[in-house]
Amino acid sequence: MKVYVAGKWQDRQRVREVMSELEQAGHIITLDWTVHEAPDGGADGIDGYDPELLASYAMEDVWGVQIADALVAIMERDYPYKGLWVEVGIALGCDILVCILGSAGDSCIFMNHPGVQRFDSLADLCGWLASSPDAAPGV
Repeated sequence: MKVYVAGKWQDRQRVREVMSELEQAGHIITLDWTVHEAPDGGADGIDGYDPELLASYAMEDVWGVQIADALVAIMERDYPYKGLWVEVGIALGCDILVCILGSAGDSCIFMNHPGVQRFDSLADLCGWLASSPDAAPGV
């Protein structure tokens, strides 16, 4: 299965861990956005980025979601998620399975969409992906 892993920039190390686990299970990661260049000074927001670079990152991220069979959104902390919500919306709009890892974001109406599955742990998520006929690796 082709998977896009969404998360907050500050959690990119956790995103890398999740991507690695999914790859070990036989899934293909559509885009590793964690390798994107950080702005000068290592800021966590978009301040300091060249607008053209931001545009290219945004287009890459949209493409990464659109070619995926599933989107895994890491929502383990109560953050004001921004880009992740856009990526979830793209996935739902493209009829792509959305798997939420964690319990943050409960107040969003779209967490109740029938295309969204929720998981408390990475082990639960990987187990479900392995057993679900709609989520088989390499499909």
